[in-house]
Amino acid sequence: GYDGLIMTDDLQMGAIAGDPEAVAIDALAAGNDMLLYREAGEREWSVLHAVVKALQDDRLSIREHHAALERIQQAKARVADTEL
Repeated sequence: GYDGLIMTDDLQMGAIAGDPEAVAIDALAAGNDMLLYREAGEREWSVLHAVVKALQDDRLSIREHHAALERIQQAKARVADTEL
């Protein structure tokens, strides 16, 4: 199966309606490794805090979170090894 990164489109562009915190948690629970935002404002900080709380409350899997972080690190390493 696919073992690369999975990421959302820009979550600030308005394509998905709903509570931004719930949207982010649902996106991560669905298997996204990264959430994309074009800028960080007050709302995005509240999303970050909601994600941390969801990890603490076991609504998101810490094991899956660590696996996502590993995939991100592997992708960064591959890009660093690529000559531009």
